[in-house]
Amino acid sequence: MQAVNYVSRTLLNAVVGVPSSVVYAAKQAGTAAVGVVGSVVSVVTAGTFKGLNTIADYTQDAPHVLPTIYKAIARVVNPNFTVTQEQGRAGLLTDRIARPIIEKAKAQAESEAVTSRHVVSRALFVAGTVASVATRVADLAIGVVAAAVSIVPCFARVQAVNTLAVRQLSSLGGIVHDVCVGFRGIVNPQQFVSVKEV
Repeated sequence: MQAVNYVSRTLLNAVVGVPSSVVYAAKQAGTAAVGVVGSVVSVVTAGTFKGLNTIADYTQDAPHVLPTIYKAIARVVNPNFTVTQEQGRAGLLTDRIARPIIEKAKAQAESEAVTSRHVVSRALFVAGTVASVATRVADLAIGVVAAAVSIVPCFARVQAVNTLAVRQLSSLGGIVHDVCVGFRGIVNPQQFVSVKEV
């Protein structure tokens, strides 16, 4: 009976899960594309329109495209496929190198000192964007290897490898998001200043 249940779940994932995941990934890619267009317009208008900046933030969907497709394929191999939820995590290298630089750039944009607000924050956005592209490419390479190991020899049964693959594969779309954020920050770092409560 377990074999029949396993086969039926595998077929269901192959027939329904993969196509629906591809459609969902296409929706995420479309939303990210709208964010890229919003980012370009935000850069052209120097980030002065809050509504455009909000649309530009849609690039946050870009990192989820490739992991969504990987998860669908993994569920065909193993219907009991699981990952540890790690919301808001970038790749291993990106979290340690590029993210802190970009966060520091955003913090400097809120500084009281004019030099920090206008010069240091922009320099940090440049450094963060360059570091992000380099670390995201390395993270993506790790993700491709982890996904291959997860699917082929492990049959998507090792949760740690599955989680690593999902986390690292987000780097492909993460490059798009980070480059858009970087260019927006270089043009106008103040668009990332949080609204203070009065």
